[in-house]
Amino acid sequence: MRTILILAAVLLVSACTGQAVVPPVSVDMPAGQKPVTGSYAATIQSGGWSLKTKSQAFSCGAWSFDTDVNSSYEGAMREVLTRSLEKVDFTAEILSPEQLKQKGYDAQIIIHQGNADSSFSVSPNFFSGSARADVTLSVILAIRDETGVAYQNTVSGKGSGSKDVFACPTIGEAVSAGAQDAIRTIVKDITLYLRDGLRDRQIAAKPLTSR
Repeated sequence: MRTILILAAVLLVSACTGQAVVPPVSVDMPAGQKPVTGSYAATIQSGGWSLKTKSQAFSCGAWSFDTDVNSSYEGAMREVLTRSLEKVDFTAEILSPEQLKQKGYDAQIIIHQGNADSSFSVSPNFFSGSARADVTLSVILAIRDETGVAYQNTVSGKGSGSKDVFACPTIGEAVSAGAQDAIRTIVKDITLYLRDGLRDRQIAAKPLTSR
């Protein structure tokens, strides 16, 4: 009991802002999945997911962790789009239908960052504490072609991470793991929705190209 009380006191009185570093994320795609045919421009909006991860519980309640998800997310998204599409060029600008036609693109893929949320909680155990972090990310996926917006959907991804901790600063490792899990989930889901959207667009265009 004395050990638990000492641990609880440490988790309560310590107060600071920590850093949760989010390493690069590799996303596994289904084996044998072939790239979608065609030439595409892709715009990945980034920079909006610099999160302040705070506690949802009493333990370490005065702590927060700066969690920058942007770089890891953008890197994973670029890598997966490169593997998922036959040809893709990344651009920061939104192209007009005339520009798409002029540059020889079938469509432009636009991925906007939406809402993001992160939090953690700590449950004291006998000799340590158990930290859990939850991260939720949301994006708006759009496909634009010569007709305008051909497809649009909102995609959300949730991730979690856990770690046994003896002091508040190490909670950042659970936050980092939760962010990586959320990135992995949302990037994989975006790619699946993207394939569906491009497939539907190609099916709808077939009667026009057969004339």
